[in-house]
Amino acid sequence: MKIAFITADGKTVSKHFGRAPYYLVITVEDGRVVSHEMRDKISHTHFVNSPGESIHMQALRNLYGDRCHPT
Repeated sequence: MKIAFITADGKTVSKHFGRAPYYLVITVEDGRVVSHEMRDKISHTHFVNSPGESIHMQALRNLYGDRCHPT
């Protein structure tokens, strides 16, 4: 299972979602953390005036990578 937290430093959970620049994504298997990675978190203004898929879909792709498939 993957769990994502918002963070500014990779060590603490940010108190303000909009101001945190990163996601800390941890992978848990059998009750143990087996991996972790920092991912950039796009801001709510990142895709202003940008053509293509929706901001929400782009945010999901940023978080989940290629495993995110629209339905």
